[in-house]
Amino acid sequence: MSRVAVRTMKQVSRWWWVPLWLGLMMAAQPGAEAGLGGPSSLMNKGVGAQPRSGAMLWKIERSGLRPSYVFATIQSEDPRVADIPMEVVQAFRVTDTFAMEMIPDEAALARMSGSMFIKQGPNLKELLGAESFARTAQVMTEFDIPADILAKLNPWVVFTALTMPKTDEGVFLDVILYGAALHEGKPIHGLETADEQVSSFEGIPVADQVTILKAVVDNYDGVARHNERMINSYTRGDYSAIAAMGNNYLGLSNGHASQVLRKHTVDDRNLRMVERMLPRIEEESAFIAVNAVHLPGERGLLHLLEQRGYQVSPVH
Repeated sequence: MSRVAVRTMKQVSRWWWVPLWLGLMMAAQPGAEAGLGGPSSLMNKGVGAQPRSGAMLWKIERSGLRPSYVFATIQSEDPRVADIPMEVVQAFRVTDTFAMEMIPDEAALARMSGSMFIKQGPNLKELLGAESFARTAQVMTEFDIPADILAKLNPWVVFTALTMPKTDEGVFLDVILYGAALHEGKPIHGLETADEQVSSFEGIPVADQVTILKAVVDNYDGVARHNERMINSYTRGDYSAIAAMGNNYLGLSNGHASQVLRKHTVDDRNLRMVERMLPRIEEESAFIAVNAVHLPGERGLLHLLEQRGYQVSPVH
């Protein structure tokens, strides 16, 4: 692989998989103090943290079992998001194990980094056409990715990158909690493997990937506003607003492509993740962190847990 390609992989990893890099640093120093949002600050948090008006934390109960908790997260470095409410800290403290969507270890990072580039078939410029590729290259200039390298990236890699909130350190909620679990010596479980997460995106037909990417580029001016609305909804605990935004991904006009995206990256993954949750809930008291878009609706994790006989209730 050329030096340019290696550099690009590192750049792409920074703005897309940066939580993995930070997670690896935490794993290397499980006893380190991590400042705001790090392991010690989470464990020492107390009465200063104020509960939100709505529920992002849900108690999972069934007769004969100790309660477990599902906590909705979002990917944002906004300090309002990192200010973890008191009731979340308390739930984390009283549970035995921690589960997250994917454990950010070296194998996961290698698998995801290796999935970025098109391995066969038309390149991205050929898939998009010259005019659309030029617009895509223009919005990608802020990531310092040369056009010749951009042409080698999978469409789903690019539209995922373009819709992610901008990040400096990658201190997202999942990473904060992962670091805290390492610090406390809690057993850590993944609800998915890196292969499974990658396969969810690779399973989207290329034509739909292209449609989604074009829509994201055409609506790129609205990405920052969408992410800010998501943060605002999250920090005020507006669960219904988050559900509505998850069902209207950046206002994509192509209903079919939007449905395909949701099926592969949310609904199908929910079925897999709920089955991985069951042993954790049955065998021990677990604190489970998943992105907020996976919780609501008839195909959401909360309803799937109810269907399996658990009582699900919000913790305010």
